[in-house]
Amino acid sequence: SGKPNSVVSFKLTVYNDGEKKDDIQLNVTEYPSEKGWSIPVFDHNILRSMGRETSRGVSLIVAIPPLAAAGLATVRLKAHSLSDGNTNVTLGLLVNVLPDPKVSVMAPQGMSHYPGKTIRYNFTIKNTGNSADSFSIMTSSSNNWNSKVIGSAITDVLFPNSDQDNQTIQVTATVPDNSLYGSTDILTVTAASLEDINVQ
Repeated sequence: SGKPNSVVSFKLTVYNDGEKKDDIQLNVTEYPSEKGWSIPVFDHNILRSMGRETSRGVSLIVAIPPLAAAGLATVRLKAHSLSDGNTNVTLGLLVNVLPDPKVSVMAPQGMSHYPGKTIRYNFTIKNTGNSADSFSIMTSSSNNWNSKVIGSAITDVLFPNSDQDNQTIQVTATVPDNSLYGSTDILTVTAASLEDINVQ
């Protein structure tokens, strides 16, 4: 298992159950076709002079690309005898790409209003991670102006890299009655992943 932009190593054991010493070649015959994946590599792709009924360990290195979607990815291998091309064994491995929650918040232009009036803003929440996720929305004001989310404070499920990867939410901020002319406030909107609340 691994997150995007990480490396996973598989430890494999190759066993020569033939009748004589042999050279064994290892090949990757299938790996994910999605953008960013590269062919996995063995630390040794030819095992020389393997004695009868002996085994040898090898490692397969799989690089998970930065944009890999969460879920299982398949890698298929073939080991075949260099002395007898008809003798071969195939093996399938599953790479578990872990969720990597990420989110961005796009803020609107600043607005102004009179004391006692309420300003309504549209913020866009975008899922920039690698798996479906919902986000909890929180608001804060630098001068403690009354601010809140209109409607649900939790987004719909957003699906990354699709036309359903973002949602517009409305947030209001009320200018206090006693505000002086020229008063300013910074309204902050924070979106926290429900997959991992530490991702904001």
